Amino acid sequence: MTKQRYIFFVFLLGITGCGTVKDPAAAGREPVTGMIQLNGQPLEMGARIFFSPLNGGDRTAGGVGHIVKGGKYSLTGRNGVKPGKYRVGITCELTYDRKTSAPRTALTDDVDEYHVRIVPPEFNEKSTIEFEVVEGQKNVFDYNIATSFVPDTKIPKKTPRLPQ
Repeated sequence: MTKQRYIFFVFLLGITGCGTVKDPAAAGREPVTGMIQLNGQPLEMGARIFFSPLNGGDRTAGGVGHIVKGGKYSLTGRNGVKPGKYRVGITCELTYDRKTSAPRTALTDDVDEYHVRIVPPEFNEKSTIEFEVVEGQKNVFDYNIATSFVPDTKIPKKTPRLPQ
């Protein structure tokens, strides 16, 4: 490559930029990260965290994230949360095989599965937990669900399927 072509190439990079393209859907949203524990132990896959605006604010402002290994979650980009005050809810269901009462596997038929909630309602649909997302700040929400709640693990009666 000649020197002129090299200089021209560098010039073009400078004009067009070589950074990442910003997602327009992420505009005005802040990243929220953290770790969720249940009685001091990290919640694992299958758990979700949601941020719902207080006082009936903009329904699109909040966010929902999946809790992954180690109880960690991260809502970023278009999944971030707009600045404001939120009610925080945390849910977690484990899925079991109705025939064996063992945790669900890839071989479990959807008809033969049942779900057990392991996080009590006062931390999800009846939650009073609040968190404020602040623009330009590091928004970290860590929470330990301290509870003596014992999930109902009895196998529910099989619900008959409706004819199609």
